[in-house]
Amino acid sequence: MQKYTASLIIKHLRGLYEKDRVNSYTLDAPFGFIVDINVPDYHGKLVSFERGSILFGSAGTFHPYGPGVCDGATLAPDKPRGVVEGTLAHDPAYLELDNIAKAWKDKKYDPGPFFRRDLVTRLTTPKDHPTWTKADVRQFLDTIFANAMRQFGAKKTVQRTYYGGVRMFGGIYRAVAGSARVLPLLFAVILFVFTLAGCSGCLIPPDIIHFPDSPEYTKQK
Repeated sequence: MQKYTASLIIKHLRGLYEKDRVNSYTLDAPFGFIVDINVPDYHGKLVSFERGSILFGSAGTFHPYGPGVCDGATLAPDKPRGVVEGTLAHDPAYLELDNIAKAWKDKKYDPGPFFRRDLVTRLTTPKDHPTWTKADVRQFLDTIFANAMRQFGAKKTVQRTYYGGVRMFGGIYRAVAGSARVLPLLFAVILFVFTLAGCSGCLIPPDIIHFPDSPEYTKQK
């Protein structure tokens, strides 16, 4: 039996990463959704949010996009039900994350009773911080990802595992994804943590996003 050394694990993970990069999905029509919390208005190239009511609620839309935006789930299979639909929303949202955070940085943080800063967000943002931070925005976008998976058929264990991965490591991944030296080490850490924790280490997303229709998309050949 082959001995699985750290170098072999890193090599395998690098191979998975490169395989992920050749996947490509396009969103062929606007993909609208309803948000059961209050978020500030934002109108971007890939996603828009608009306040919907006086009390609670907003509307969101992912705008059509071509190749190069969505490559599916990084370091994880796209095959489980709901995963592709989740990534069709999550990948463009992350590309807009910095712009959303900049637009919302002076906006009052008042999402309502259905959304609270989780443990990951509170690593960098105090519980009572008065305005939206980049960590708040990332938590919200990660929740859209999880809710899309749930609505489009992902099993609870799949939803929570994928959501737990992006919550715990999404920020680190964005920070070092351009580093060929750091990225393999990050992959090894992710593997180690999930091997030890399994789904007991998963986070549970709030149920705040609803999609009236299925997305129209194409997987590029």
